[in-house]
Amino acid sequence: IRDSNLRIKPNKCHFCSQKIKFLGHIVNEQGIQPDPLKITKVVNYLVSRNLTELRVFLSLASYYKRFIKDFSKILSPFYKLTEKKTLYQWSNER
Repeated sequence: IRDSNLRIKPNKCHFCSQKIKFLGHIVNEQGIQPDPLKITKVVNYLVSRNLTELRVFLSLASYYKRFIKDFSKILSPFYKLTEKKTLYQWSNER
């Protein structure tokens, strides 16, 4: 590690742990799962009132797309709203 000019912070190291939180995920012997606290934040994200907020939400949700079956299909109506000539207008219609 020293030869590569890297340093280790002992308080950030986890040895012999059953599971760890890493980059918004939980890693354990079963594999990698999204952190439930992070998923709750995505689910409870406030309604986007403008295009910038919509893009923030899509970016946040996209981080977990590997865990969501048919992610692109589910969010395609939202991605269409980000196209240049599309009028962004939120309503209660589905």
